[in-house]
Amino acid sequence: MRVAIVGCGQIAGSHLAALRKVDGAEVVAVCDRDAQRARHTAELAQARAYTDLDALLRAERPDAVHIVTPPASHAPLAIRAIEAGCHVLVEKPMALSTADADRMIAAARAHGVKLCTNHNYRFKPSIRRATELVARGEIGQVLFVNSYYGLSDEGADFDGGGGGHWAQRLPGGVFTNFLPHLLYLQLSFLPGVDSVAGVALGRGREPDAPPTELTVLLQGPQAAGSMTFSTLAKPYAKFVEIYGTTGLIHADLVREVCVVHRHRRIPRLLSKALFSLEASTQLATGIAANTAGVATGRMRNMPELPIIFRHFYDSIRTDGAPPAPGEEGRAVVALMEQIWARLPAPPSPAAAPSVVSAPLPRTAVERRVVEGGGLPGKILVTGASGYLGRHLVAALGRCGADVVALVRDGSRAPRELERHARVVEGDLSAPASLESAIRGCSLVFHCAAVTRNNAPWSEHYETNVRGSKALFERALAAGVRRIVHVSSIIVYGLDQRRGGAVVDETAPYAEPRDSSAFYLRSKLESDRLALDMHRKDGLPVTVIRPGIIFGPGGGRAIGRGLLQLGRLRLTIGSGRNVLPFTYIDNLVDALLLAATSSAAIGQAYNIVDQSGPTAPSVRDCALLASELEGEPISLVPVPAAALTGAALLLELRQRRAGSDVPPRLSRFVVRSAVCDLRYSSARARRDLGWEPAVSVREGLSRTVGAAPEPPPTSAKTPGSIVEPVSTVVASPSRPAPPAAPQMVEAL
Repeated sequence: MRVAIVGCGQIAGSHLAALRKVDGAEVVAVCDRDAQRARHTAELAQARAYTDLDALLRAERPDAVHIVTPPASHAPLAIRAIEAGCHVLVEKPMALSTADADRMIAAARAHGVKLCTNHNYRFKPSIRRATELVARGEIGQVLFVNSYYGLSDEGADFDGGGGGHWAQRLPGGVFTNFLPHLLYLQLSFLPGVDSVAGVALGRGREPDAPPTELTVLLQGPQAAGSMTFSTLAKPYAKFVEIYGTTGLIHADLVREVCVVHRHRRIPRLLSKALFSLEASTQLATGIAANTAGVATGRMRNMPELPIIFRHFYDSIRTDGAPPAPGEEGRAVVALMEQIWARLPAPPSPAAAPSVVSAPLPRTAVERRVVEGGGLPGKILVTGASGYLGRHLVAALGRCGADVVALVRDGSRAPRELERHARVVEGDLSAPASLESAIRGCSLVFHCAAVTRNNAPWSEHYETNVRGSKALFERALAAGVRRIVHVSSIIVYGLDQRRGGAVVDETAPYAEPRDSSAFYLRSKLESDRLALDMHRKDGLPVTVIRPGIIFGPGGGRAIGRGLLQLGRLRLTIGSGRNVLPFTYIDNLVDALLLAATSSAAIGQAYNIVDQSGPTAPSVRDCALLASELEGEPISLVPVPAAALTGAALLLELRQRRAGSDVPPRLSRFVVRSAVCDLRYSSARARRDLGWEPAVSVREGLSRTVGAAPEPPPTSAKTPGSIVEPVSTVVASPSRPAPPAAPQMVEAL
């Protein structure tokens, strides 16, 4: 079977891993509108990369196509594959409306191909065991089914970022992405479902915040069911409880253990003791079996995926029914439509005013910019959907600027961007889109970059080096008056020895000896390129070199360590070293000042909050963050030398496997965590008048949610007009959720 995967997001990796365990299935091509993601996934799959599905279908002629894109695109992509004669497996939910689901089913019937929805939880070990018990009548007639799905800490991935995750754009927000699991499990155990009897919402933060909790009551002809989904409740849990006339079943989808309690005619006192004994015995047996499976390699992450895939491909070979046919997927979509119909209707996009007032400045620097006449002309921000890009665009909006936000994929653009900028799709590696975005701009903030070290060198080079060069060249050709390039203090390396003196901008570039330090190498090359082009070609560039950027909604918490075991947190090294933290608002202030200072052209500036003797250590920051979160911890240092040895072994294993992607724990990561370099921001203070308005302690307090962001100032700012441009991504109607309190730990 020649297989193609359409959509190269996170779940594509799970499909690739599972397909390797399906005999006769060969992934020949992958497709994604983002060329970089497509190339990266193609390297993992050893397949060919495409950005256009029709071109893939013509050239590769696959037998089957896996659709693993966001749900809004499921129907059109699946139908195009079906009309090309391909069997289709589509991620849940199969569509966002029953009308689209019906079109998909009709197309599959007309072209004689199989259509399967990836209802993978039905094939989890715990659910398969529960299904067998119910089918054998072990608990009698099913009376009620209760199911629960809690995201716990994973909820921040969907809740933060100004609504940037595509799940926030679904009809029911994040709920739509996960509720299908609970719905098809309900349909697996209930004799039937007639209607949605009730919907309740909960808000775990503030009363006017978007909902974070959802509870649904289902009514069937003979039994009922309830489902609860939470983005905030802890600990992480997923389970299904099935209540019958002669027993009950608890299927734990996290630990993959199924516990059954049968009715026995014994005294109540003995029944209580037997209930506990049954649970403990079955739990112990199940955990032991699962542990053995993991140890021997028989049980991997998502063990159900290879099973449902095998059933799907068997149905193609034998012309049998697929494991989750389109009709089953449609039933889930129909129930979701009933659920959304009971939710409060979002405001109509048509009712939004065409002219909106810009929000007030929030920092002293923003107020200074406004009082100085603002930032005239059109401003381009690359990497606008990233953490820094989002905050910069918001600040520019508060300054009344005319902003163009360049993003690679408009469907993944944070909705908050659309309040302050015209969101335009484009890629640094695509000359046409880059020229269109930069045309007419007088100022460019270059924030786009690959910041995680464990990405292929080709990805680092294409964005951080080649993409930067393309941007600089087109900026020169377009007559841009100022470019502010966001670099990093990593360009000085991790090994400078200066007798306790701080590192300033006169320090030489690093000479990277670590072959896996992709981030260091690529940022160094782009930094050098920017200043070289200033000297040789007159590029009007200012280079900003921030430290470790942190703040609310940043991604990862300060001092997260290697591993958390209850109150014990394993850390890299002793944590007595000082790392160069830069709070997000302080960095945005520096960018604004660099854009408005004539002395800044051709200069580079370190932007670090604290680097003197009063700067807190890594250990201090970790303990303070845990204190502010109300979760006391004990830090357990792991020697850096031991971790360096382990990292080297992991790197060697990656190379033997033919991969150029450094492991998450690499020697570069270890050295970054234990280095003790201090950096001077004196030049930024002198030339730009920059001062870190937010201390590390105050920034930590805001990051973990203990202190609110400061209110806007009372300065008046000019209004901004929202123009209906063809390249602008339309603003969704639902409000964006609050940003999750987290940070980015990347030099």
